[in-house]
Amino acid sequence: MGNPVFTFEVDNHAVVFVSSPYGSEKLYINGSLVISKFSIRLNSKHRFHINNQEYNIKFKVLNVFTGELLCELYSKSNGLISSKYTKAKLTDKNKNTSIILLIILSAFVGYVAPRLGAWLWLTPLLFILAVIISMSIRERVYEIESKT
Repeated sequence: MGNPVFTFEVDNHAVVFVSSPYGSEKLYINGSLVISKFSIRLNSKHRFHINNQEYNIKFKVLNVFTGELLCELYSKSNGLISSKYTKAKLTDKNKNTSIILLIILSAFVGYVAPRLGAWLWLTPLLFILAVIISMSIRERVYEIESKT
């Protein structure tokens, strides 16, 4: 699964922010890891300095379900410098495996449901869980766009 990589240029320095769906956030300046943090929040902020000038990267998850992400670079003195946006797109990689897994998990839910008795109300939740598990193995691609 590809992670979104947001690249900015600040005073001839390459600033790269990488986020993972599992909460890992990393900030690189000229290829050197500057910040590595685990965060499951929908918004995060990272402060760093280049040439004695303070900058902030603000990362926002706009929509958890569609993978819409926004990453903004701010300068303490000049405000917003650049804004990048992306939305996750599913590729065809692992598509067949995902479909087969969904069929198997759905068959399992169909087999277990009549045996649940008083817990029959769990059946829709089990099916939703089966869909989530089967879709999670699909590869996602993030195409970064500059936002104005």
